[in-house]
Amino acid sequence: MKFENKDLKVSFEIDDVITVPIQLMYWGAIDEAAGMAKFLRRWNAARMIINEWKCKSFKDHQAAYDEETDPTVTAVIMWVSQQVYEYIEGLTKVPNE
Repeated sequence: MKFENKDLKVSFEIDDVITVPIQLMYWGAIDEAAGMAKFLRRWNAARMIINEWKCKSFKDHQAAYDEETDPTVTAVIMWVSQQVYEYIEGLTKVPNE
């Protein structure tokens, strides 16, 4: 699955098929970081399953970001975190008949 935000100049992919172990790893990472802010929990979990990362303002999604000051990086992290969260959460939705 490919995600892209042209305004933020970021694109990435996650596997089209998300196996149960990967789903559990994702949700477990969010759960283990319960004391952290929502976007930090979601970002740290998302980084584990992101492939094919391309971003002008944040070249390496695995890099430390503690010293970053660019608000664009904040916007990228928030957008990516939300996209992955909604995608993974959507896997558990049962379609209406």
